[in-house]
Amino acid sequence: MRTILFSKANNVQYQCVDPGCTPPTTISVASRIRCEIACLSDVTCRTVTYDQSNSQCELFADTSNQYGTLVAQPGVVTMTAIDDRQLSANRSDFTSELQPSVGPWGIFFGYAYCPANTWAYGFQQRVEPYQYGSDDTALNAVRLFCRGKYGTASYAISSYDGWWGDWGDVVYCNTTNNSFMYYAVFKIEDYQYSGDDTSANDFKSRCWNGTTSSGGYLQATNGQIWGNWMNGTGCAQRSAICGINTKFEVSNDPSNDNTAMNGAFFACCSL
Repeated sequence: MRTILFSKANNVQYQCVDPGCTPPTTISVASRIRCEIACLSDVTCRTVTYDQSNSQCELFADTSNQYGTLVAQPGVVTMTAIDDRQLSANRSDFTSELQPSVGPWGIFFGYAYCPANTWAYGFQQRVEPYQYGSDDTALNAVRLFCRGKYGTASYAISSYDGWWGDWGDVVYCNTTNNSFMYYAVFKIEDYQYSGDDTSANDFKSRCWNGTTSSGGYLQATNGQIWGNWMNGTGCAQRSAICGINTKFEVSNDPSNDNTAMNGAFFACCSL
């Protein structure tokens, strides 16, 4: 599974002159982010360089610890993709998958799971503010916070962190009664035809101890305004959310109407 994570080196250029190197693919893009997206969209890309002086993006199938060297070069950013890395171990106590309504664009990036014997008890979302006539993407990512029963341990997991916007405050279930998230629903904007599409705009959940709901929704304050709350779904009794699989639209065409996060599916595990 491609995890969409880069290590970045500023003012450094990757060069590969070894006979074993694969010739790079060179494209012109509007920004460094577009260069990253181009690499992420190409399953063979392992290293990418972006030259800010001429907007040239070079995609390599090799890495610096395999072939080639890194040399100092002002204005050039070199990024190495970390590929085929398990985000976190599968859960042996998996019980079901929640499939709330999601938007039509993008791909699923694979599950990230809470560590064993922990479950999601809070979340944080990344949302792009209104762009005043430019392309809006609204919701970009949802990050889950996991803990064990009685408050033991605490971890943060994300299937994909998105590209645009700011992380809001973390909202939590009641931590005094072993309350964990068990429900998922997204606010989705319908297809806008010739208008600006944003797809997912907001997310909310519910909490329980496995049998009794805490009442009301668990919702952040930074969600965007477009769309409607769609069909949500919840874990069976004596289980709670333990993983997330984000659906995200990645595009390497700067003229595209980017929608970013289109929603997510969630894993439930036994409490």
